[in-house]
Amino acid sequence: MTDIRLAWRGLMARPGCSLLVILTLGLGVGANAAIFSAVDGLLLRQPPFKRPEQLVRITTIRGEEDGTVAIPEFDDVRALPVVDGAALYTDQGMYNASGIGTPEELQATITTHDLFQVLGVQPLVGSTFPAAFDRARGFGLVISHGLWMRKFGGDPNVVGRTMTLDGAPGYTIYGVMPREFNFPSHSDLFRSNGISAEPASYLRRDLRDRVIVARLKSGVTIEQARGVLDGLGDRLEREFPATNAGLRFRVTPIREMYSGTVRPYVLLLFGAVAMVLLIACANVANLLLSRAIARDREVAIRLALGAPGSRVVRQILVESLVLSALAVLAGGAIAMWGVGAMTRLVPVQLPRWMQIDVDWRAWLFLALVGIVTGVAAALAPALRSTSTNVHDALKEGSGGSSDGVRHGHLRNVLVVPEVALSLVLLIDASLLLQSVWRLQRVDLGFRTANTLTFRVELGWRAYQTLERMTTFHRRVLQRIYELPSVEAVSFDNTCR
Repeated sequence: MTDIRLAWRGLMARPGCSLLVILTLGLGVGANAAIFSAVDGLLLRQPPFKRPEQLVRITTIRGEEDGTVAIPEFDDVRALPVVDGAALYTDQGMYNASGIGTPEELQATITTHDLFQVLGVQPLVGSTFPAAFDRARGFGLVISHGLWMRKFGGDPNVVGRTMTLDGAPGYTIYGVMPREFNFPSHSDLFRSNGISAEPASYLRRDLRDRVIVARLKSGVTIEQARGVLDGLGDRLEREFPATNAGLRFRVTPIREMYSGTVRPYVLLLFGAVAMVLLIACANVANLLLSRAIARDREVAIRLALGAPGSRVVRQILVESLVLSALAVLAGGAIAMWGVGAMTRLVPVQLPRWMQIDVDWRAWLFLALVGIVTGVAAALAPALRSTSTNVHDALKEGSGGSSDGVRHGHLRNVLVVPEVALSLVLLIDASLLLQSVWRLQRVDLGFRTANTLTFRVELGWRAYQTLERMTTFHRRVLQRIYELPSVEAVSFDNTCR
C-alpha cells in the first residue's frame, strides 16, 4: 500500500506525462480488446449444441460450386459407418403469419424431425413433430422462444394450437425451443420436411434442395469423414451417372459454417491492431525512460540513503502497474466504443451466441494485455535505475549527465521499430482507404440515386397459379406508378 501511495503521488506530480501514458496504452489495449471481442465471437466461441466438435454440415460440390443434396443422398450419408445421426434442413422458407396479433413475415427452417436430436438440444416445451412428417404431407411446427413470447405470451399450453401461414390454417405447434437455440440463424419456426403427397418425389436424385447436418461418431475426425464421403461420391457416380457425374460431398465443421470465410480477415485485422499495441508499448517505454532520466537525482538520493536497488525497481514497477490499471479502464471505454462502431458499420445479423460484445472474456484479455504491456514498457526504466551512478547524479547541475550515449542508443532501439511499424500500418491503411474509395465509385451500369427496392412474399394458398401472381404484381405496379413521387417502377422475380 505504501508503494501504491508513493506511485500515485509520483504520477500526480507529473500529470501531463501520466495522462499521455494512460491514453497511449489505453488506445493500444482498447483496440486489441475490441478486435479480440470480434475474434472471440466469430472464431472462438462454440455453438450451444451438444459436443459441437462432432457436428458437420454436408453439401454437394460440382467443380467449384456448392450445392444441395437430394433425399436419397441423405439416406446414403445417414447409413455411413462414421455418422451417428443426420438431419435434412433448408433455411430458405419464408411465411406470412396471420390470425394471431399483427401479421408478420417469419423466417422458417424446413427440416426433418431428428434435427434437434442431432444437435443435442431438446424443446423447452412439448416435443418435435412426428417422424412420419418427414416424407408425407404434414404441417408440424416447432417454434422459437422469441416467437412463443411474441405471439403467444409464453403460454405453456401452446402445444396443439395451430397457426395460419400464407393464408393456410392447420399448422400444428408441437414444441417450443429454448431461448438460446438458434439454428441455422434467426429462424422463427421449424416446419416438417414432408410437403408432397407423392411418395415417388422423395426418391428422385435430381431434386436437390436440402442441406445435411450430421453428428460424427466419437473418435471420427473430419479428415476421416471426408475420406469416407469421397468414397461415397465415387460409388454414386458409378451407380447413377445421369445425376451424380462429377458430384462430390463437402464436409464443413459446424463452427466454420457460421464463421465462413471471415476467419483470415478477422485475424488480419487482429494482427494490425497488435502492431498498434507494439507501437503504443514502444511509445510508453520511451515516455517512462524519459521520466526515469528526469528522476535520476531522486533515485540517487534514495540509493545514497541506503535504499536497496530492488526497492527502487519495485517502486518503478508499481507505478507502471498503477498506470496500467488506469489504462485498462480507458481501454475498456475505447473497446466498448469500438465494438459499437463495428456493429453499426457492419450490421450483420449474427446468432445470439456469436454476438460481438465486451464481456468478461474481453475484460480479462484487456487486463492481462494491459498489465503485461505496462510491465514490459517499465522494464527498461526499472533496469536503468539499478545502474544509476550515484556520484554523478548528485553533482550540482548534472541532471542530464546520465542521459549519455548508452541511453540515447536505447531510445533509438525503441524508436526505429516504432517508426517502421507505423509506416507499415500507414501504407496498409492508405491502400485500404483507396480500395474503399474505388469500390464506392464502381460504375454499376445503372443509376442508383433515388432508387428504392422492397420485397413481397406471396402466400402459396392464395397465389397458387401464375395467373394470380401476375395479376397481383400488375395491380401493385400500377398503384405504385400512380403515386405522385414515383417516376418509374419495375418488378423482378430473381431468387434471393
